[in-house]
Amino acid sequence: MKISTVERTAEAQAFADNMASGKVKFYDGAVPADPQATPAGTLLATVTLQTPAFSVAGGVCTLNGTPNNLAVADSTGTFARLTKSDDSAIADCSIGTSGTDLILTKLEFVTDETVQINSLTYTVPE
Repeated sequence: MKISTVERTAEAQAFADNMASGKVKFYDGAVPADPQATPAGTLLATVTLQTPAFSVAGGVCTLNGTPNNLAVADSTGTFARLTKSDDSAIADCSIGTSGTDLILTKLEFVTDETVQINSLTYTVPE
């Protein structure tokens, strides 16, 4: 099956709407098998997104701005959970300094140091 760009953009917009004022929660440890599962790792930081959180075009969501907050624990981050503003899980994503869904300056989280999201992109599959 191949999805039209119009439909992919509509799906991307639905994702972006769900993420308005949503949160990105960073964890260490193993990525759960499903975003509905409770993470076993330590919560390292929570970054609240603006409204609108994403720009949408051609089936691609691109994060607006470079949101940030302070870390609340010390460890190396391994994944991020995207949630609605009410904390209900939407997705888990890879994190890194390049070549991942979500780009950070560094993966080492230190309590009270700023954690800034440099970029986050979601592409609806064709």
